[in-house]
Amino acid sequence: MAGSNVANLTNYFIAGAAEAFSYRIAPLASFTNAFLADGCKQNDIVRVPFVTASAASSPSFAHATGYVSPDSYVNGVAITMASWKYQEWDGTDSDLAHLNPDSITALGRKLGNKLAYDVITDILSTTSSFTNKNQSSGSAWSTVTPMIALGAAASNNRWTQGDRTILAGPDLYWKIAGNTTTLIANALGNASVVQNGVLQNYYGFKVYEIDSLPSTVKGLAVTSDALAVAISVPTPQAGHDLLEVRRLQAPDGTDLPIQYVRYYNRDKRKMVNVFETIYGSTVLNTAGAFNLTVSDINV
Repeated sequence: MAGSNVANLTNYFIAGAAEAFSYRIAPLASFTNAFLADGCKQNDIVRVPFVTASAASSPSFAHATGYVSPDSYVNGVAITMASWKYQEWDGTDSDLAHLNPDSITALGRKLGNKLAYDVITDILSTTSSFTNKNQSSGSAWSTVTPMIALGAAASNNRWTQGDRTILAGPDLYWKIAGNTTTLIANALGNASVVQNGVLQNYYGFKVYEIDSLPSTVKGLAVTSDALAVAISVPTPQAGHDLLEVRRLQAPDGTDLPIQYVRYYNRDKRKMVNVFETIYGSTVLNTAGAFNLTVSDINV
């Protein structure tokens, strides 16, 4: 196969992975995060800045002391970049000869989607650390009752307006999508749910559908100081005669924490294609998230 055709197919392959990874990884923006511009080695330690959950009381001004600064609201937490995940596809020249732009784009999407899924699943495995918010057994999410209770709980915990997110598993997400209040909003002009199945803000919470939560959790309500997440691309491995190393970009041109590596394995006589990312996370505030457990939802 001509080299130029392989290069063109590679571009489709990478574009598919970037699109899927970008969409799937988006919920991580709900947390305190650092999407690092520079690559990292495994077990490097980075510091993620975060803002404390609430400000100190406003002092009264006195000319004798002037302005007295409280303790800093901006802190840093050390994150070990211990987790390195990748998706690999090894293709022979014959495989490449039978691929077209649509099929190679679809393959890239599958690999990018699966890599992001595994990363988020791993990061959210710490949900047992969070406070449970148990709605009464009679409060089905097809009504607004549990949502009102959740909003009140967030306010009582001083979660900032505009910094509230629900990471909803499929059962919860579509329960909210079919909520009478949601459908009324659609009738009044917000057609995103009925047309595209996309929930936007709901009682001050941004809503993502996510299928990578632990089986006992139907959803998470979070504020940004629940978790600190650092994610980047790994420093390329020595020992391979690398043909290409490329950091992927989202459709809007911003860099993504996912890297494409390509090299030829002479023993296998295959072109090795790898998408990889490196990351670490830690719980910041156990009151910064509510587990929405199975008992919360009548499905």
